Amino acid sequence: ANIIIRRWFLSIDVFIYICHSKKRKDAFKMKLTKETRQEIVTKFGGNAKNTGAAEVQVALLTERILHITGHLGGQKNDVNSARGLMRLVSQRKRLLHHLSETNLTSYRQLIKDLNLRK
Repeated sequence: ANIIIRRWFLSIDVFIYICHSKKRKDAFKMKLTKETRQEIVTKFGGNAKNTGAAEVQVALLTERILHITGHLGGQKNDVNSARGLMRLVSQRKRLLHHLSETNLTSYRQLIKDLNLRK
């Protein structure tokens, strides 16, 4: 039984190595971690509890968009991820429009911090 378990662990290690090779590295990256989300919320929301602010939502969407864009760089035929990317971009666009209508100074500061406009 000990030999079978060792072989199983060896096969899992080989599988993990193949999946995490440089060629497929972007396909297996994790989503936003809890710590990263918390940093974004505290940076753009003021405190850790202010997760519903438009600035926080736009910053979180921007991080997800950057993650999916990196994934699509290596996976050109991934149509489902491309569709999800378009949904996220349009949602961010709507939130930015709302923010520009309600609080123009906050909108300009957010655009500057996230480097969204050139």
